[in-house]
Parts: sequence; structure tokens; C-alpha cells
Amino acid sequence: MIASYPDLQSVFETLPKLGEVEPIGRSVQERPIHAVHIGGEGPTVCVTGGIHGLEYIGVQVALEVARLGPIPGAKLVVLPVLNPDGYARTWEEAGQGRVRDLRKNARGVDLNRNFPLPYDSEAPSWIPGAGSTDPDASTYRGPHALSEPEALA
Repeated sequence: MIASYPDLQSVFETLPKLGEVEPIGRSVQERPIHAVHIGGEGPTVCVTGGIHGLEYIGVQVALEVARLGPIPGAKLVVLPVLNPDGYARTWEEAGQGRVRDLRKNARGVDLNRNFPLPYDSEAPSWIPGAGSTDPDASTYRGPHALSEPEALA
């Protein structure tokens, strides 16, 4: 347990107080992935958090953005926990463990590197952040773009 951060269930219980909750998918371990819609009209502004399980502050920032309410001239959509399996695992392990293990989803994929590249291009190895094809690497990008249900959601 990490006392300064809420567990996953507490985060989920907070969401209806912030706006209209929409389930948009499920994680590898079947945990829900929620989007919170907060009023407004116009272009959509999407705020995400918790893409890496150990990044609790991202979840808190996303929730605070939602608490601020609508953005004039825009639709606000907040996805506070994109990696609920990683968030729950980090909570259960009290934040103790190897970063490479805590950041990934339940299949060992770094979700931040599982999104498609522009025009379905292959990233050269020299581009920072492109991820690794090695499943043991902390930045393993998965077998193909959007292979993970969390990234697909």
C-alpha cells in the first residue's frame, strides 16, 4: 500500500463524481478502463494518466484536471488509468520492485510504446522512445501496434 495514493477501486469510485463515466475497454486481466466526459462543446481534449503502472502522479493529475471541470470551447475526456493492471500491481507491491516490471501491463508490454507510428512506418532503432522488440526490455513495444487491449481502448 502506498498511503498517499488511492487504490484502484478508490479511483474508480471517484469517477462518477467528476462527470459521465463511459467504460471503453478492459485490460489484459479484465479490469475496466474508464473515460470520464466532462461537458463542453467543440474540439475534444483528451487527458490520460496511468499508462505506466508506477506513475501514480499521472493518475492524480488526470483526476485533478477532471475536478477543474469543463474547458470553455472544448469537450474534455479524461482517462485517468490506462494501465489498471500495472497500477493495481504497483499498489499491491507497495511500489517496490523493478521499474521495468511495474511500468508494464500484465503481458509485459510498455503501453506507451504500443501505439502505431505515423503512416504505419517502422521506427529506426536510433529514434528515442520507439521501444524495443525484446520482451525482456523495459520498453518492449509488444508484437505489433495496438496488440494490447489497453492501447486499443
